[in-house]
Amino acid sequence: MLKFQKHHVEAIVRAGLISGNIPDDYDALCDEAFDALNNGLEVRSWTAEQDKGAYSIVIKGVPGAYIIQALEYDDLGPFETISEAEQEVKVQYGEFIVEE
Repeated sequence: MLKFQKHHVEAIVRAGLISGNIPDDYDALCDEAFDALNNGLEVRSWTAEQDKGAYSIVIKGVPGAYIIQALEYDDLGPFETISEAEQEVKVQYGEFIVEE
C-alpha cells in the first residue's frame, strides 16, 4: 500500500476529495485519502501492451498528491507533481506504451 505523508493528505483534504467527517486517527485518514485518490480524478492516461495484452496506465490526483495505477501492477506514488508522476510512468512502462 502507498505511504502518504502529511502534506499529501492535506492536499487531498484541501481539494475536497474527503467529504463528511475527517477521521482523527491518522491511519484512518490516510486510508480515506487513498480511497479518495483511487476513486478520484484521472489527469493523464496511456495505453500499454505486454505479453498479457493491452492495459491502461493512469495518473490520478490533485495538486500535491498524484498516484499511478496500471492494471495488474501495484499503485505507485504518491508524487508531488504531475511531471514527477509522468517521469515515473516513462521509467516503469515507457517501453510498453503504445498510445499516449
